[in-house]
Amino acid sequence: MPKKLLFALSLFSFLVLIFSGFVKNVGATVSACTATVSPTSVTTYSSNSFTISVQNTDSVSYSWIKITVPSSRFTITGGSIPGAWNWSSGETEVTMINSTLSAGSTQSVNLTVEVRGGDAAASANWTIQVSDDSGGASPFTCTGTLGTEITSGGTDTYAPVISSLTVSEVAQTSVKITWTTDESSNSVVQYGTTTAYGSTKTDTSLVTSHSVTVDSLSSNTSYHFKVQSTDSSSNTAESDDNTFVTSQAATSTTVTTTTTVTKTVEKLVDDTEKPGISFTTKFDKPFSATPEISGKVTDNQGVADVAYSIDGGANYLPVDELTNPRTKTANFQFSIFNLLDGNYKIRVRATDLTGNSAISEEKILIFDRLPPRTGAVVYSLGSQILEPDESGVFTTISGLDQKITLSAVGGPTEISLISQMSHIGPIKEKTLASESQVFSLTKNPDTGLWSGTVSFSDPGNYTLSAKSVDGAGNEILFELGNVQVLNKGRVVVPSASKEAPDRREINVYYFESTTNQFVLWDAAAYGQENPIKVDLNANYSLILPAGKYFFEIRDARYGIRKNTEIFTIDRTTPINTDFNLAEQKSINLGPWSFSLPEIFQEPLKIDISHMGLIRPIESQVHGKEIPYFSLEANEFTFDSFYFRGKPTVFTFVNTWHPSASEQIEILGALSRDTKFNYVVVIPQESLSKIEIYKKLGGYEVLMLADPDSTFFGELDLSNLPAHVFTDNKGVVKKIKIGTLNTEEVIGNLLM
Repeated sequence: MPKKLLFALSLFSFLVLIFSGFVKNVGATVSACTATVSPTSVTTYSSNSFTISVQNTDSVSYSWIKITVPSSRFTITGGSIPGAWNWSSGETEVTMINSTLSAGSTQSVNLTVEVRGGDAAASANWTIQVSDDSGGASPFTCTGTLGTEITSGGTDTYAPVISSLTVSEVAQTSVKITWTTDESSNSVVQYGTTTAYGSTKTDTSLVTSHSVTVDSLSSNTSYHFKVQSTDSSSNTAESDDNTFVTSQAATSTTVTTTTTVTKTVEKLVDDTEKPGISFTTKFDKPFSATPEISGKVTDNQGVADVAYSIDGGANYLPVDELTNPRTKTANFQFSIFNLLDGNYKIRVRATDLTGNSAISEEKILIFDRLPPRTGAVVYSLGSQILEPDESGVFTTISGLDQKITLSAVGGPTEISLISQMSHIGPIKEKTLASESQVFSLTKNPDTGLWSGTVSFSDPGNYTLSAKSVDGAGNEILFELGNVQVLNKGRVVVPSASKEAPDRREINVYYFESTTNQFVLWDAAAYGQENPIKVDLNANYSLILPAGKYFFEIRDARYGIRKNTEIFTIDRTTPINTDFNLAEQKSINLGPWSFSLPEIFQEPLKIDISHMGLIRPIESQVHGKEIPYFSLEANEFTFDSFYFRGKPTVFTFVNTWHPSASEQIEILGALSRDTKFNYVVVIPQESLSKIEIYKKLGGYEVLMLADPDSTFFGELDLSNLPAHVFTDNKGVVKKIKIGTLNTEEVIGNLLM
């Protein structure tokens, strides 16, 4: 097919894909959503912790979620939302934006909700709406268990809330004072010319709109006053001190008489003083058990609400205990359960009766139960995963930047990688600047994973270690494994090897099975470039994923162009073949020389057989009983003796690992045969997270949680998936690294 036509067809296909994707995204709307609300029953006059779970049962992601209370009887007073959502809350609704809930995922929302009033009410549904539009366009209303009923039985401990206090109709000897409350209560005004007051006017009617006329006053006089309202349960609210001035008396002359009445209307002076917050708990030492935090809040009007945050104020939860609420001094206490090791930013937020809020200074709580230990490690180049060989050795090529991602427990605040040249093989006599390098990693706050970029400028065999430091100052150095770094490839022209090598390039072509043609390889998706530019030293660096390829190599200066042979690789492979662009074959006719067509040129050879310089070290547990463990799954505890009597494969993998789903599905299918034991062990992840992952994936195989990495750590593994094969006596026979297919798993079990 002519190249111009091929290019036009490729461009047309590309535009069709882009346009079709664009149209699909624009027109996408949500058509499915399931939600649950707990609890389904609350009592009157109660403060409740609600958990709302929103499950994406659609094929598109949600980027907007709105939750609305069932009725005006419910008032939202606080909440927390895990994840990266930005959210705003009023008394009746919560709106979440600036994040996504992907298909098949579940988002939990925790809300503190007060139920006031003494009447029971039938179950009413919460309204939960979702949209794939960040602005909430075309919202879809979720279905599920959404109802909450109100039953009798609660005790009214809430004082009325006073608002809209106003002085009006000011005359020489009287004024009218009005205010509102959020529940029926009586009306009391204390007044006098000093803050001692001395006089009282009362209306015993239980109302929400209060109006009291105070008379028998002196004209042109300043008075102090405050109002009080008491409900039927004897809960009393009281306003701050306020003032008003009565009108002057009328005046007259001998010519005319003019009466002037001056009215002074003075509203309640706003309270702008914020609460004061102090901690009783000391934060100068790490906690190793469940932290119990206590402190005190003071306010000139009274303390209404206290909440705490462990993430620097991003999310708040109500404190567990608040003594003497609605008084000027209140003590608080809360415990933080199920913490993972790490540093937590503690803040307390207090709100007074008039709505003023204050946030405490930030305290750093260090929770230190385990030493900071790293776990599984994944190397990648763009979207390309660099898998180790069976002995756990990674092979790469010098000059390329690779991303490294790893998990950790023990709450490290800092992780750095140290690469040390092993000095094994023919390069041991060299002394290079890159023999020891340090690379810093950063933590993703959403996933908890650590990642960074590593590169090796010189070939050789390296040992890679991770140094982890936690907030308590504990430091652990853990060996991650070995890395084999190959020499770069070269492209040379024998007659001019030192002239303009930077004008040489390699075009990589990939066989596309759907079109049955070779196309230019999409290198950007794999963190590389195509064509590959040869550097000033005539070197190039390249790692290819599995596939069928050939190269077109050019030297623009000398007009040389040669193709390689077609070659196939079955796994991610570094390419470092040296290419010799000898002059093209030609024929001479007298004084003229003619280059032969490319079809008469012999293709360049590709060498993909890399000699490993690192000698694999056999694991210390080979030939020994597997270390004792006791891990949980499915509400049961399993120990190492449970699996005796049958050959067993223990497969270690993390839910975030790119190969997890594929490997677990293979083991799940095999587990239906009870001849062998198939066990998946997931280190450094909680049991609850694993149970959700298993349920969403529909996996059948037994999955054990190793949250503290106790079992995983005994085996000194760092590369996943890792498979430990034991016989019927629990003796370790083999350890394999990488994703294994059905035949490989069965073959290793049969020993």
